[in-house]
Amino acid sequence: MLFVVVLLKYPMNLYQETTRGTTERGGGLFYLLSNINFRLPDYLPSFLKIEGSAWLPNFVWPILLAVFIAAYILTRRSSFSPGYSAQAILVSLGLLLFFVWFVLYPRQVLLNPRRIAAPSGESAIFYSVSRSARIIGPGRFQLREDNRAYRFYFITAKPLEELHISLGSRTGEYEFTLKIFDEAFARGATAGETRTVSLHNPPRYRMKKKSYYELILDLGKGSGVQTELQPYLFSIDFK
Repeated sequence: MLFVVVLLKYPMNLYQETTRGTTERGGGLFYLLSNINFRLPDYLPSFLKIEGSAWLPNFVWPILLAVFIAAYILTRRSSFSPGYSAQAILVSLGLLLFFVWFVLYPRQVLLNPRRIAAPSGESAIFYSVSRSARIIGPGRFQLREDNRAYRFYFITAKPLEELHISLGSRTGEYEFTLKIFDEAFARGATAGETRTVSLHNPPRYRMKKKSYYELILDLGKGSGVQTELQPYLFSIDFK
């Protein structure tokens, strides 16, 4: 029942390319059920038709299925009826698993890693960079769409001491809001200019020995300019 509700809400997860145009093994449904520390598609069979497609779960799951069928055949004559205590333990374990899986860890799934250098010389691994954010230099992006949110997910080897953002356009007026995770730390507007915003010791999410950050730019509708032809400039620098 849960999967029916999820698929009704996200119907595109019913479709997955397996022949051309993609090298991503996971289906949308299983990414939706994953979290930042655990990706279900890494442990599930894959039918993606690419070279070097020997995928370990494709061999493990048929073996597990055969073991399950054999165990059922050998034990089907015996009856098993768990008592009240066993049922309470199973329900408690189910609730604990739900909490750990869906509540304890962020729901973000990191895809398409790309190492990007900053103007300071430091580097970070960025994930799922928007196609509308064209990289033009170390930590520099051209944003080709307005009136939308741009999300920059990245991981650094050590915690950041300073985060510096430069943003603006030579033409047109734009309102903007900058957030680190879900907390806004700068709001304003640019009018034919470039502004710089700094954040000291930005909050982070610890991923083992590394630091994970979500930087969000809510870019307003450009006034007196076509952003596609005259992109908005956005630069990330850190140390």
